[in-house]
Amino acid sequence: TAVGYIGSCTLQPFPVGAVGLPCQCATGYSGSLVWSVPAQSYLGSCQLVSCPAGATGLPCRCQQYYSGMLAWNAVTQSYSSACTLVSCPTFASGTPCTCNPGYSGAIAWGNVSQVYTGACSLAGCPSGSSGAPNCGCNPGQNNSLSWASPAWNGGCADMPCPTGSTGTSVAAGCTCSVGTGSIVPTRFPPLFYNGTCGRPGVSTNYATFSSSYSATLASGDVISEGNTYGSFVFSFGTASTVTIYIK
Repeated sequence: TAVGYIGSCTLQPFPVGAVGLPCQCATGYSGSLVWSVPAQSYLGSCQLVSCPAGATGLPCRCQQYYSGMLAWNAVTQSYSSACTLVSCPTFASGTPCTCNPGYSGAIAWGNVSQVYTGACSLAGCPSGSSGAPNCGCNPGQNNSLSWASPAWNGGCADMPCPTGSTGTSVAAGCTCSVGTGSIVPTRFPPLFYNGTCGRPGVSTNYATFSSSYSATLASGDVISEGNTYGSFVFSFGTASTVTIYIK
């Protein structure tokens, strides 16, 4: 008569997030598992533990642009340490870091070293402009500058002296040849200057008044209002054409 076992034993599937034999929650999972002899199955479960800020994956690792070394504590079933966003080099910002407007250079991230390499340097202003890193055309010039890394686009164009004045350009200086007044270069469109030249005896530059001003105008007079508050009252008399600029 044969003596032996009848039947068979089958390895039960591992619960989600479990490894080993007997099963235990794997790295990155928390929970507890207990084998039930009567039920011939595991009781309990394993839950995926969220990664710390700046980390991703399984097990969690610090992601790009963050530095740190995470370790799994099997006893507390949690990650120790943290991931810290790496500061940008000087004159750079953002995530990932890039050179600020007005600065040129190449910034690269090292996944192994967890640091940025490269540098940003001040980009020179185009001819006729100044004020780096926020370059702007000089007073009296038409400004078409715009930043498109790694350099400035556009340029600065000299504005001609207005009617009634002489000079090579507004930026270089204009002198009234008709009447009285003055031409003062500015950075503000559309004229890029304040003031005007008027007929003798009538000033048409009201940029210095702060309350109200009255004047009788003649044909051809040009009114240019600068940084003025208050109001103006003009009597046109026999004028047929008067140009008024309001900024």
